[in-house]
Amino acid sequence: MKIFQRIMEQHHEGHATLVDDTRYVSLAICGEAGELANKVKKQWAGYQPVDSLDIQRELADTVNYCLHMTIALGMTFEQLDELCVEKYEAFLKKVENGRLG
Repeated sequence: MKIFQRIMEQHHEGHATLVDDTRYVSLAICGEAGELANKVKKQWAGYQPVDSLDIQRELADTVNYCLHMTIALGMTFEQLDELCVEKYEAFLKKVENGRLG
């Protein structure tokens, strides 16, 4: 993932900022996810025309902060990838057993 490498490079070059603080990043993730949900809600309710590029941008903001959280926690991309696979497999089992929700 190119963006993960770019974030890692900046982190290692000493560009420490608020995005290295898990408290800040966790709140930023919530904020961006809230913006994403709000866009989807307004389009679903018919208040705004469907604009998938706008939703994609909000999703990218959310993912960027999630990657910052990975680094702030001292994780590698490989560790994140392994955990995501584990969580996805658990998700699939829930779907198969009708326990999603």
